[in-house]
Amino acid sequence: MKLKLPRLANTNSKKQPEKKKRELNNDLLIQIVAELAVIRKIKERSLREQSKPKQAAVVKKPAITIAKKATAVPKAVKPVKQESIKQPTPEIKAPVAGYSAFGSYTGNGSTDGPMVFTGFRPRYIMIKRTDTSGTSWVIFDTARNLFNSSGKALWADLSDAEATYTDFDILSNGFKLRFTSSTGNASGGTYVYAAFAESPFKYSLAR
Repeated sequence: MKLKLPRLANTNSKKQPEKKKRELNNDLLIQIVAELAVIRKIKERSLREQSKPKQAAVVKKPAITIAKKATAVPKAVKPVKQESIKQPTPEIKAPVAGYSAFGSYTGNGSTDGPMVFTGFRPRYIMIKRTDTSGTSWVIFDTARNLFNSSGKALWADLSDAEATYTDFDILSNGFKLRFTSSTGNASGGTYVYAAFAESPFKYSLAR
């Protein structure tokens, strides 16, 4: 850095008095010393900055914003009105030849009761009287009744213990009532039944 120093006053000039020359030269010297001090400070500061270790440039990573999944608020469940719930209606499907039979018969109140033809040897028979109220579904089957008479009975809609009727025959092609109880053979009583085969008719054996 070049410094232009002010020129000293001409001391040989005869026009200026001696005292005034000395004062002017003193002022110039003071100014020069002050400027030299400023230059010295600037150089020292520059040297300090150069001696400092350079810091690595810090690269700012872009901020990553993770969007939160919106939580679905469940809709309030409306209470179901009791009257809107329909009770299931029992249905009797169409019979399958050699496998199932559905129908009705009329009791005669005799030990020689009606014979109901099913077209196969039943494995399971369920009977209910329909012309009066308060009756239950009674079940006869060949799992508990291995031979005729097959009088052991259970109820589908009651918790009662097993009962035994006097006579009930499960035949190779249907079943025959031989008891006079209103459960299955009241005189003039109307009954419905559902029967399921033990095996197709051509393989059934007489009992």
